[in-house]
Amino acid sequence: MTITTTARMLVRRWSAGTDPLRRVDLDAAMASVETYAGRFEAGLLSARPAASIRDRYWFATDVGVMFRDSGAAWAVVGAKVTGGATDQLVAGQATNLREFRDAAGNLLAAVDTAGRVLSPTTTAGGGRTTRPRCRLTGVGGGNLTTATVPTTVTFAATAIDTDAMASPAPRDGITIKVPGRYRVSAKVQWDNNPDGPRGLRLLRNGTAVAGITQPAGSGVNAAAYNGQTLGWVEDCVVNDVWAVQIIQSSGVNVGLADTNIGCAFDVAWEA
Repeated sequence: MTITTTARMLVRRWSAGTDPLRRVDLDAAMASVETYAGRFEAGLLSARPAASIRDRYWFATDVGVMFRDSGAAWAVVGAKVTGGATDQLVAGQATNLREFRDAAGNLLAAVDTAGRVLSPTTTAGGGRTTRPRCRLTGVGGGNLTTATVPTTVTFAATAIDTDAMASPAPRDGITIKVPGRYRVSAKVQWDNNPDGPRGLRLLRNGTAVAGITQPAGSGVNAAAYNGQTLGWVEDCVVNDVWAVQIIQSSGVNVGLADTNIGCAFDVAWEA
């Protein structure tokens, strides 16, 4: 007589039909079925037992997420994102919900308890999300340009920064930390000078992707404070760096001013 055990439910099997069957063996078989059969349990995420029984399922009622027990670890059912990213739900974070990150740990999206896809977040307390955004304002140093030499604008202050995107002083760039589509905009105000054109550019990783130039006589170089604005939408990846550049050819130094429209640089996540 040979006794074997099934792989999934650990139920005993006998090699011959004449082998004796004891009640204790039958009880053990029923206990194995009760323990190891595929089943669904529910409760708080914090009450989920340690992973140990393959193909057991646990529905976390506080975060609305189904888990499967592999026998060694719990895995979220259906939580896969293209590119190898996996769901990073953290026990006890009922308000932080499901966060999807790429292999480098960069946040891609979050899902709330109602199954709604939320924007990337840096602080998710109370179920709220903060969209990645950075806004630099004011005139920093070194903003005078001569002839046709482009100059990167530096800003005096960081007005908004939800994801540590602003470069340190002299605040001459904004770095993308979460991939996605961003709206990039800038406005500058030129000092009074009646000669030559003025130009404003948006740079991504040192390359101009958008620009505006107003020639002599257009009004931008009139004898008053004059402003230029520029906007752009671009799909960005992590570590893209955006900057603002100005250029003018009046023949003398012309700076930027903070009166009237002032100077500002804004990068905001859209999708």
